[in-house]
Amino acid sequence: MPRLIDHDQRREELAQALWQVVTSKGIGAVSIREVAATAGVSAGSLRHLFPTREQLVIAAAEQMLHNVERRIMSLPRDVLPIEFAESALAQALPLDPERRIEFAVNLALVAEEPAVPALAGIRRQTYDDLRRLCRVVVGSLRPEDGDDAIEATARRLHVLVDGLAFHLFQDTQDDGWAMTQLRAELTAIVTSPQPRG
Repeated sequence: MPRLIDHDQRREELAQALWQVVTSKGIGAVSIREVAATAGVSAGSLRHLFPTREQLVIAAAEQMLHNVERRIMSLPRDVLPIEFAESALAQALPLDPERRIEFAVNLALVAEEPAVPALAGIRRQTYDDLRRLCRVVVGSLRPEDGDDAIEATARRLHVLVDGLAFHLFQDTQDDGWAMTQLRAELTAIVTSPQPRG
C-alpha cells in the first residue's frame, strides 16, 4: 500500500530546512538543491511542492508566521489580561532557539525582498500582525481608553517589542532583562493615567 504523505508536515520540514540553510550559510545559499540536501530529500521531491526557489522562500516565510500564530493561539486564556499580554508578546521575542531562528530568518527575508518582491506582503503582514496584537493587548489592559489613546499606546508597545527583539538577537547572554522590561511596560500601561482618545 503506498505511503500517505502529510503535505502540511512536509512543508513544515522543508521550511525548517530552509531556515537551517539561512542561519548556517545565509539567504544567498538558499536553492532547491541546497534545501533538499539539508532536508534529506531529492530535489525533484522538493520541486513537486515548490517548483521555484521563490515559492520555497515564500512558503518558509508563511510557515514562520503560522508558527507564531499557533503559539499565541495555544496560550491559556483563563489568566489575568496582563499575564496573557506578557506571554503573547513574548512569542515575538527571540527567547529560545526556535524563536531565535525565526527572527534570524525574518531579518534575512527582509534583505531578500528586492529579489523576491512577493515577500513584501509577508513582511507587511508580520508588521501588521504584531501591531494588531499590541492593540488587542492595550485594549484588554485599558478598556476604558478611546481608540486614539489605545492606538498611541499600542504604537509605543510595538516599538518596544521590536527593540527588545533586536537587542535579544544581538545579546545571547539574556539574563531575563528583556522580559523585565516588557513586564514593566505592561504594568505602566495598566497603572499610568493616560489621555483618553
